[in-house]
Amino acid sequence: IMAVEYNRLGESTMGRTSFSKALSVNNHSRSWLPGAMRSLGKYYREKGMHKESLAAYQEVVELKPMDAAAYNGMGITYWKMNERQLAKAAWQRSLELNPDSNEARGWLMIAQQG
Repeated sequence: IMAVEYNRLGESTMGRTSFSKALSVNNHSRSWLPGAMRSLGKYYREKGMHKESLAAYQEVVELKPMDAAAYNGMGITYWKMNERQLAKAAWQRSLELNPDSNEARGWLMIAQQG
């Protein structure tokens, strides 16, 4: 979470360092950190903090590149930012990773209509 805050403040080098330290301190962090970062991404999005939301989802993807839920969350955030093409690309990636994702499929249907 410190890494996201550093990134939010424009301190990307400090963010990367903080992120690396968090992973090195706890060998099990790779198992729980993606879920925590997804939750943080959703929290930031709901607060209208879209850049912070995307940064949190990017951290998830770096830890767990095959995380369909992270791509879905990114898609919703991009949609709220009026970045329609980026949103569609994120949802398509989510569906590639999890073809059974009704949520990503539903968002893509909405995107096709408007």
